[in-house]
Amino acid sequence: MRTCFLLIGLLLALAAPAYAQNAQIVGTVKDATGGVVPGATVTAKNGDTGFARSAVTEANGEYRLPSLPPGRYSVTTELTGFSTETRPDIVLIIEQTAIINFTLKTAALAETVTVTGESPIVDVTRSDVSTAVSTQQIQDLPVASRRWIDLAMLTPGTSQDNIRGFFYRGNVNLGAGTREYSNAFVVDGVNNTWAEMGEPRQNFAMDAIQEFKVSTSTYKAEYGLATGGVLSVVTKSGTNQLHGSGLLFFRDASITAKEFFQTTKPDYRRYQYGGTVGGPITKDRTHYFFAYEGTNENQFFTVNARGLWPQYEGTFKSAQERWTYNAKVDHQLSTGQNLFVRYGAEDEYRPIITTGGRTTPSASFDFAVPRRSAVVGHSAVLSDRALNDARFQYAYAKYEVAPPYSHGDWAPGDFTARLPF
Repeated sequence: MRTCFLLIGLLLALAAPAYAQNAQIVGTVKDATGGVVPGATVTAKNGDTGFARSAVTEANGEYRLPSLPPGRYSVTTELTGFSTETRPDIVLIIEQTAIINFTLKTAALAETVTVTGESPIVDVTRSDVSTAVSTQQIQDLPVASRRWIDLAMLTPGTSQDNIRGFFYRGNVNLGAGTREYSNAFVVDGVNNTWAEMGEPRQNFAMDAIQEFKVSTSTYKAEYGLATGGVLSVVTKSGTNQLHGSGLLFFRDASITAKEFFQTTKPDYRRYQYGGTVGGPITKDRTHYFFAYEGTNENQFFTVNARGLWPQYEGTFKSAQERWTYNAKVDHQLSTGQNLFVRYGAEDEYRPIITTGGRTTPSASFDFAVPRRSAVVGHSAVLSDRALNDARFQYAYAKYEVAPPYSHGDWAPGDFTARLPF
């Protein structure tokens, strides 16, 4: 027995804090006279995945459907003796509470009434200052180098800095006037903050992001490590339909200008490629999604010493590469329980990145950032008044600074043979 308690305590200690990113639907069911209707069954069903959650109205006619993944739902209310009423196309976003009330009519014969109309745009149950960026916006808005996090700049009170942008290639400061260390980043309900750097610990392919939300003030107290703001992300899941996408962007020297101190135009090349695939394993129950994105780029840095040290002058090549992928499986155990597993990885290698001006390759360094993460999440509606949302995460990331052109090799030795000059 003591061993059992120790094991449970260890698991609780290792478990990552779960942040409430899912949405919920609440409301009241009444009849045509305005009286409340207890005992009615209210069901929300996602039309893309078949995910469904049900609840029964209480004595006061109220109901609550918690922990609904963001997406498009139809909500149906039914009770014997009344017509069944359906509200289609209810779009839920991150952390939204949608208030959907029903008025049922008595019916001698079985009939279904479909009520069409806009779902509430303003969430009157929240007080935080935030902006949500949808899948459609991520797909349609132009973003340099497909850095989706740049879209967070659509939110008032956000900014970027060039120093971290140079090394990380994508960052955002949340909250007007705050330092970068005040940021917090959450992905699929687990922490994704690199506290030392004030940026996301791991990035994801742009086509893997379903939506994200930027909160700059008065957000929930459950978000620690954030005195400036919080950026919450939900990654995509598979649906009942098999879907896929692909991308390829290419740039070369023919559309690249020669720099001022360059004597000849370098052979610049940049490839960005990737794709996604997702679909059902078991319809309405189990789905998968996979996304991959990579970039290969030949950059060139020019060293100019004004002729004082001509042996160090010239244009030097930096063959840079970066790739990231993530795989996700979702499974609905029952109408009250759902489970997901996600694994993601990211790597980048950028040699002699500080070369240029009067900095020679031998005075520069190679820069690499390997990242890995695995997440398991389980949500269970225990009763009308109890919800358990558990997350477990393994995450690894580090900055690797190595000698020039060493490819991260820290073994003692002479690297001059690898230098291209």
